[in-house]
Amino acid sequence: YTLPVNGKVTLEVYDLIGRKAAELISEDQSAGSYTYTMDTQDLRPGVYTATLRLNTGGATMSRSIKIISHK
Repeated sequence: YTLPVNGKVTLEVYDLIGRKAAELISEDQSAGSYTYTMDTQDLRPGVYTATLRLNTGGATMSRSIKIISHK
């Protein structure tokens, strides 16, 4: 992912009914490009949504993707 500005970054994974399955990132990060590789071993088989949020104090940007976990 690429951050256009500095801010507080959170990356969370939710199941289909909206329960948080994992919080992967929760920290301040500088503008720039990052890579995060997720280990899905702890997830039960199913479909999940991963949401990346960038809070700059005055605005929040978010992006979501679907994750399919299977064993």
